Amino acid sequence: MKNWALLILFIGILGATGAQTRLDSTLVFKKKSKNFSVYLPSGAIEGEKLPMMVALHPFNTKRWNAQAWCDTLVQFAEQNQLVLLCPDGGEDGKVDDQIDTSFTTQLLRGAANWLPVDPNKYYLMGFSWGGRTTYSYGMQHVAEFKGYIAIGAAFGRNDKYPPGFAKVVDKPFYLLHGEQDAPELRLFPLSDSLRQSGAYVQTTMLKGVGHTIDLEDRDVQLSKAYRWVDSVASNLTDTTAVTASLNAGLQTEFPEKVKSGTVIPIEYLFRQPGDFTFIITDLSGKTLATKTMKVGKGRRKFKVSTDDLPWGVYLIKIIGPQNQEMHKFMVRG
Repeated sequence: MKNWALLILFIGILGATGAQTRLDSTLVFKKKSKNFSVYLPSGAIEGEKLPMMVALHPFNTKRWNAQAWCDTLVQFAEQNQLVLLCPDGGEDGKVDDQIDTSFTTQLLRGAANWLPVDPNKYYLMGFSWGGRTTYSYGMQHVAEFKGYIAIGAAFGRNDKYPPGFAKVVDKPFYLLHGEQDAPELRLFPLSDSLRQSGAYVQTTMLKGVGHTIDLEDRDVQLSKAYRWVDSVASNLTDTTAVTASLNAGLQTEFPEKVKSGTVIPIEYLFRQPGDFTFIITDLSGKTLATKTMKVGKGRRKFKVSTDDLPWGVYLIKIIGPQNQEMHKFMVRG
């Protein structure tokens, strides 16, 4: 299939059936034939927009290409109701060549026109060379992606880490890495740079595992990674304060950064008596602290302790009788 219009028609017809849809195809791009694979999960309702995972395959032309990588990730995509888009690295197998990244961008920017995807729910993942490209390509396209999963990113001792860390402020990164896969070279410097740049980072170290994606619990690990990234991205989107009338609510500016062990003073204005609650969660939504008390009318002062919070980023929801607000804050050592 060498024509974009035919591709749109083909996927549109199959996607309307509600069944699983798999397409391994070729398009002419810059006078070259470029391969790619797409998977549409079953269970989707016609007209429903699904999240999309752009998945970058590893470098090993004897085993990996877009089709083989899509085969590997189909069950993961099905379990999480993800549209899977796998661009091919071409003859040399490297998905970060200029023509390959340009083709990926072309597919990405046209996806909303020919796939049932939510353009506000695009994610990027990759293993090995694909993990390496998740950093380099992802940092150049921060506007398109809501979060990233990098698995065993393949960096050598003489390789330069990709530029662009400053661009990933407030972006969630889940780093899945084997304990025996040179983490001192391929994981720790990158995770440290991401955190220092203001990204949200979750790292899972797989004990006794080297450089492989052939894990017994692969779909479990990948699902855990995706759900964390998606939940963080969703929470970050939903942190806008919701305030009622009469100027009730928080009267002091909640700090964005505090030192570990700091007590955060807050002042709240109550127009009527009732319950006052604050809830602290991590970015995945797990509740870490909660407190509820009854209050009367007027201004009241409270203290929020960070004693039990390790370095990281948190959300605090403040609920009064007339309104509720949510704020994001960072605890540093």
